Amino acid sequence: DTTVVPDSFMAYPNPMGIETQHMVFAYSLDAACDVIIAIYDPFGNLVKETNINSGDAGARAGRNYWIWYGDNDEGQRVASGVYYVAIKGWTHTATIFDRKMKVGVVW
Repeated sequence: DTTVVPDSFMAYPNPMGIETQHMVFAYSLDAACDVIIAIYDPFGNLVKETNINSGDAGARAGRNYWIWYGDNDEGQRVASGVYYVAIKGWTHTATIFDRKMKVGVVW
């Protein structure tokens, strides 16, 4: 049962940096659903967005993982700083998952 999962949304390592060069987002979904992952800069500008279809890796019932390599939608490395991550999962009738987190990047 994934309805009561401690740390149902985690990012590690946080902050990510020159040694790791990636960050893993781990989250639990009660059911398979469509998922959108959006990363914003401190000014609210969208930096990267990923859409995952229900049933695909990252949008299945249970524990899911998505890796960010510190890049934007153009494939360029983002600047060092604070970023805001929003992960939302939904079906045609309900929101399954809706979490936000602040993460750091230090190059």
